[in-house]
Amino acid sequence: MKLLLFLMFIKFQFALPFLIYYGNEIPEYKLYKYDDLVIDPDQYQNVWEFSNQTYAYISMGEVEKFRSYYNLLLKKGILEAVNPEWPDARYVSLKNDIWKNYLLETIIPNVLEKGYKGIFLDTLDSLLVSKQNRKLIIELINSIKARYPKLKLMANRGFSLLKDLNVDSVLLESTLSHYDFKTKKHSLAFNEVIKVPSKIKIFSLDYWPRSDHKTIKLLYQKAIKKGYIPLISTIDLQQEPILLYDFERKLYFNSVKVDFENKPIIRNILAISSVDEYDRSAIHIHMESTLNYYGMHCFNKPFNDLPKELHSYDGVLLWLKGDDLEDPFKLFYLLSKAKSLGLPIFWIGGFPPIPKNYPKEIKLNKLIWEAFNIKVGPYYFFKNINAKISYSHPDFHFEKKLSKTKLDSIQAYDIKIDSLKEPILTISIPKFKDTTPCFFSDWGVFLDSSKAFLAGSEYQSRWYMNPFTIIEKVFYKEHWPIPDTTTIKGKRISYIHIDGDGVLSLSEISAGKSCGQVAIKKIFKKYKLKTGVSFIANEIDDNFQGNAISQQVVSDTFALPYIEPASHTYSHPFSWKKGIVAFSIDKNATDTLWDGIIKAKQEVGGILNLDFEIKKSIEYLSQFLPKGKKLDVIYYSGDCVPTKQQLIYLKTNNILAFNGGDSYFDHNFNSLSYVKALGKDIDGYKQIYSSNANENTYTDLWNDRFWGFARVKETWDNTGYPKRLKPMNMYYHFYSLAKLGSYRALIYLYDYLYKNQKNIAIIYPSQFIKIAHNFYTIKIKKISPKHFKISNATDLKEIRFNKKIKIKSTKNIIKVTYNKKLNVTYLTIGDSPQAEIILK
Repeated sequence: MKLLLFLMFIKFQFALPFLIYYGNEIPEYKLYKYDDLVIDPDQYQNVWEFSNQTYAYISMGEVEKFRSYYNLLLKKGILEAVNPEWPDARYVSLKNDIWKNYLLETIIPNVLEKGYKGIFLDTLDSLLVSKQNRKLIIELINSIKARYPKLKLMANRGFSLLKDLNVDSVLLESTLSHYDFKTKKHSLAFNEVIKVPSKIKIFSLDYWPRSDHKTIKLLYQKAIKKGYIPLISTIDLQQEPILLYDFERKLYFNSVKVDFENKPIIRNILAISSVDEYDRSAIHIHMESTLNYYGMHCFNKPFNDLPKELHSYDGVLLWLKGDDLEDPFKLFYLLSKAKSLGLPIFWIGGFPPIPKNYPKEIKLNKLIWEAFNIKVGPYYFFKNINAKISYSHPDFHFEKKLSKTKLDSIQAYDIKIDSLKEPILTISIPKFKDTTPCFFSDWGVFLDSSKAFLAGSEYQSRWYMNPFTIIEKVFYKEHWPIPDTTTIKGKRISYIHIDGDGVLSLSEISAGKSCGQVAIKKIFKKYKLKTGVSFIANEIDDNFQGNAISQQVVSDTFALPYIEPASHTYSHPFSWKKGIVAFSIDKNATDTLWDGIIKAKQEVGGILNLDFEIKKSIEYLSQFLPKGKKLDVIYYSGDCVPTKQQLIYLKTNNILAFNGGDSYFDHNFNSLSYVKALGKDIDGYKQIYSSNANENTYTDLWNDRFWGFARVKETWDNTGYPKRLKPMNMYYHFYSLAKLGSYRALIYLYDYLYKNQKNIAIIYPSQFIKIAHNFYTIKIKKISPKHFKISNATDLKEIRFNKKIKIKSTKNIIKVTYNKKLNVTYLTIGDSPQAEIILK
């Protein structure tokens, strides 16, 4: 049967979209999303930029009158009888190799010049109907592969020929159902047996009335069971696609929105930035913690390493900062593909600069206009503009209000009216057309970054726009359960951990005593709070800097029942990536400086000796453990920026680790943008951050304001209300016991935790690390708008709804806590890693 249009979305291992389309009205960007794409090369004559598998439609057994070569072949005498089902087409003869040679030497080379990577071999059955010689048919098809071995070939039917054909895939049309053209009735045909060689990929197409969802689902199940990549469509193949109802994504096509009851919880965000090191990107520094609040986390991809597929992501976040892109078309090709798949897009930063003499500039602008309905407008102004700024809603104001005196520049944008779902910010300039540099669209949000975020100097960055409001309108449109890393049984988490630096330093608090000795007497034994304490092995080992006093400090500390032991490595690496350490056991290590001041060593090849720094330090410190305790935790040292290989090492050896991030929210760092993420992803491996910055950063790197660590209480307050963003983490070094001011800061913080311990959940650092790791692996599935299933909740046991809820029933939920002040509901999961929630 002639195929005019069909679309297919199917969850088959992962989403495998498949399209055959012979028209020319679908914009190119909407075609990018299909893994396998069959289109007419006369309609789409340049597909070089398509990254998917493109097949050019070629009718093998007949030629239509509208083809440019029809009259030529008619004169050559190889077009025979008219196909009675398609009067505008004639059967083609294989005599004298005329058709074969024309295919190989003219039609296919023309197709390749247009950028196609494959051929869709239609009407193979017509060659059999017209009684062409079987041997010649096989020779015709196989000659294509022989001449063009890299060309992918997809056969439509031709089942009796398949075992002799050198093709890559086959389309099984009407093999699970049958349509009677005379009676116009459908019937099932599950008993048909088709033998397809195992090397051939199988697509299938069947027809069924779109209103009969039950049978459509049955047909899909049958096809999937047989190993097909199926499509169920209507007989005319010219209507909107029929989609599986258990497909886990919201899809859009030609402005038709398809909602599924079983849409996924949005959690995995593709974060696109200009830097290879994600911890330096604006997304990670200023925004990921807000995404974490909604249970989302980012997978970083720099401009030069964009993913080829989008199956693993639930949304896209792009932050452009005036970056020079080598090939901006490649970036917006991916974004348009995401849009056509229905992935919500958060685009902040405006348009990228166009490279000089960029050959794709016209095509790029066309793509952005067709996909996102926006283009650079007719004017651009610098400072001192008589402009009026209007917000559509006061909720969009946040930490700082944008005023005309703060406008560095104004770039006008042209936006299609039907795409402008809701303006956020409008700027009016006398005698010029109003411009809307921030707006919501059907695909997500566009924010001109200078109008949404103030990227100030140190301490001065602020959000003009409310990122919570924006995220809720783009990614978190419904209330679903959120995995929460800040709370246990409704109580806010608090944890204390100490880096081993300074354990040998003398203290001003008690004359002649080391900081380690003072910590035991004045802190640990006084407050008796759960605390993680680490030591640097070389400061304990008497083969290096250690002595009997430091060894006694370790023994006495680890003996306390409320102390969790940890290692702060053996030598205290300064740079994990460059292999710069405080000292090295390798004689070939070279002298260097850390931070331009501190004398250090660099390991050979810049590679840390992980067995020494991690395994040996744990083995050495473990000799001081009392019976029943185990040491399997590392606190990162120095820059706290481990590499992927180092994260793999830790995971392989079942060693927990954390530190880094440096999160603030106080009167100096008075912005949400300084609250850092839970951790970061490096190609699937996670580094977990400590929840707050330590005293070193509050004291000008331990040079001044030694009392400054008391200000971490401001961060605790600001990250606890109006939204609970972080646990309360007291993170310091032993050298905080060296100065009277820093000691008093510790006492102030300890007194607060001690007095409030009944209202908070004080846990060990290792428990928080496990909770944080589980944040990335816990599964939350939406069965219906009010029905949710949770699995793999091994360590993270708190789920949050950002509102007051009414519960119909639950499974394995042991506690429900409504926090009126925060207006959130916490649900605590029991011992089993599975749970279920049904709301009224």
